[in-house]
Amino acid sequence: PTELGRVMGRALTVRGQVGSAGVWPDAIRFLDRVGVDLSLLVSEVYPLDDAHAALEAAARKDTIKVHLSLGGAHA
Repeated sequence: PTELGRVMGRALTVRGQVGSAGVWPDAIRFLDRVGVDLSLLVSEVYPLDDAHAALEAAARKDTIKVHLSLGGAHA
């Protein structure tokens, strides 16, 4: 975060971007090529029927990433 007064006082221009347009395909190909195991980033997998429990798990500080699966069981 930045102080709004500093931005205004210096007449700075602030730009932002939502997402990373065009970056993900290259990043995914790179990770596939070098063989990085990203499964370690997934803390838990929940079936879609347990979406509420998945959201609760995602809110915990010890959770990195939660996946919802259309056919998988709680892991």
